[in-house]
Parts: sequence; C-alpha cells; structure tokens
Amino acid sequence: MVDLKGNIMKEAIIGLIGVAIGGIIGVISTYIQQYYAHIHWRKEAKLKYLKNEKMRLETQYGKILSVFPDAMVKERFPVDMISKVLISIPTEIMDVFFSVMAEKVDNKKVDWAPLCKQISDAMRKSLKNIDEEITKLLS
Repeated sequence: MVDLKGNIMKEAIIGLIGVAIGGIIGVISTYIQQYYAHIHWRKEAKLKYLKNEKMRLETQYGKILSVFPDAMVKERFPVDMISKVLISIPTEIMDVFFSVMAEKVDNKKVDWAPLCKQISDAMRKSLKNIDEEITKLLS
C-alpha cells in the first residue's frame, strides 16, 4: 500500500525548503545590488565633489594671482586677497603664501619673480593632485 500521507508531507517539506531557499536567494541578490549601487553612488558623488572643488580652486587662484603681482609691486596686499588665502585655499598654498610674506618682512629688497613662481607652482600642484584623483576614480 502506498503511504499517501507520508509522500504529501515529504513534498510539502521539500516545497517549503524550496520557498525558503528562493527567499534567501532573493534577499541576497537584492542586498548585492544595493551594495554595488551604493559603491557606484559614492564614486559618482566623490567625482562630482572633486570636479567642483577644482573649479572653485581655479577661480580662487585666478583671483589671487590677478591681484598678487600688483600687490607685490605696491607692497600692499589687499585684505580680501589675504582672507581668501586664509579661508578657502588649501594649507599647502597658504604656507607658501605666508612664507613669501615672511620673506618680505625679513628682507627689504625682494626678488618677487621667484616667489610668485613658487606660489603659482604650489597652486598648479594642488590642481594636479585633484586631476590625479579624478583620473584614479575614472580608471
């Protein structure tokens, strides 16, 4: 005689196990999709931030360098230029800027050309570092 009750129970248990495994696979695949979407979003957000930061610094550097040569000749540095350096310029540039200012204080006759080049080189280096970070993110 065939045990119908036992076969039905076995099939029901197998069916429940299949449903549980399918549910687990569904949850895991959703989690993996969300994880990779988050990684992609973070990369895009950082890329956008770096591009905006580069544009901001280029603008600030342009404003500072447009005023700096005239300020060197007149030996008077505008307050708004110094405040831009203090507030919105990276520390490396600020250190170079104030070392140039200290050079002026220490020595009455100053050759401004190498000092101006030193500041512009530091600005160029900071923009290059951002470009390298962007390139690293894109590769």
